[in-house]
This record gives sequence, C-alpha cells and structure tokens, in this order.
Amino acid sequence: MLNRLARALLLLPALAGPAAAQSVAHTQQVAFRLGTAAPLSRYSQVPGMDVPLPQYYGADAKVGNPGFSFGGQYLYNIKDTIGLGLDFEYGAPQAKIFDVVSYRYISKPEDLKLLAVGKYSWLPEYRVRPFGLAGVGIGKFWLKQTQGTAPGQVRIVNGRPDTSTLTLVNNSSTGLAWAFGAGADADLTERWVLTLDLRWSQISISKSRFWGDKYQAMNASLQLGYRIGKI
Repeated sequence: MLNRLARALLLLPALAGPAAAQSVAHTQQVAFRLGTAAPLSRYSQVPGMDVPLPQYYGADAKVGNPGFSFGGQYLYNIKDTIGLGLDFEYGAPQAKIFDVVSYRYISKPEDLKLLAVGKYSWLPEYRVRPFGLAGVGIGKFWLKQTQGTAPGQVRIVNGRPDTSTLTLVNNSSTGLAWAFGAGADADLTERWVLTLDLRWSQISISKSRFWGDKYQAMNASLQLGYRIGKI
C-alpha cells in the first residue's frame, strides 16, 4: 500500500508540472462539453393550487429533477491567465412529479443561455490549471406543467370518472442571464485540453407566467477543447 502511494506521489510532478503547452497569451480554443443540469429553483405552492408545498414535500419542491446538459465555448487568451470569449449551454432537466391528493402534477423545465465569459487561470505554466469563470448574457427558459390523475386515484367530475390531463403551463420567457463557475483544465497534448467545469447560473423570467422571477440551476460538465492557431 505504501509503495503504491509513493509511486502515485512521484507521478504528481509529471501530471501537474510544467508541460510543453500551457495557457499562453494570444492562443485560441474551441470546446464542446456534456454534463448534468440540476434545477435549484423551488415552488412555493402546489402547482395550480393555493396550497403550501412544505406540508407535502418539506424542502424538496424543485421545479425539475437532474437531467443532462451540453454546451460549447470559444475562448481567446489575452494574457497567460485571462481568457475572453463566448459560451452557450442548453439544459434539459428531468420532469418533476408532484402527487397531491388525487392529482398528479408534472413539471418539465428547459433552458438555453448565451453568455460573454471571462476566465481566470491560476498556474498558467502548469499542465493542470484551476480556474474561475464568470459570464453575462441572454437566456431563455421553457416550462411545461400538466395536471392529471395520481396512480390508484379516481377523480369525479360532473358525476363521472375523469382521467383527462390538463396543461396548466406551456410557456417560455427570455431575460438576462449570468453564471459563475470554477474548475480545472488538464492538457492532454499540445492541442487537446480536458476540462472539469462546475457552474451556477440564473435567468430572469416573467413572474406573471411562472412561479417566480428567476430560474436557477447548477451544471457539472466535462469539456474537451482544441487549441487553434499558432501555439
């Protein structure tokens, strides 16, 4: 066990130490990423009903369940430590199901963000580099919400069983978006870069169409980037 640990420690300088290609001024990078999308926004009441959610779900009343995301980025390094560029990300969380009495409510959010981003990298001369990221731009949010019958329940409407599904919300909203994130870049070769990207984001939305005036989410992604131009 100690021998394995010693060998791992000896490898650290090779993995994290200076490499042939690092974060260099006036280089460009294009990248594509895949990851998760986890909504953070919560309902304050049962969808479509004036009933507080906590009595049914405690604190777990988010508008969607974790799903997938994908995105892309173009970055130009104006300095070894600073990059500026454009970033887009699409999030598709899984539907959230609320069963309340004889009703089943299903909520399905989606979002798209286009941001101007700035990135600051520490240890630019090293192969593995932690970074911080911030961005601001425009975002679009979609939400579809339906009301149906909960499993094992029967609804009676006008004296007859009712199994129909009613669409309560099927709308979208566009507004200001911003994000903050952190992660680490790791050079695979002089051209290829693997990135771990963690970020929080928010989109301003129309309160008259939805439950509130903002949609928040957390994304965790792996990104593969390629340096273009002269290195």
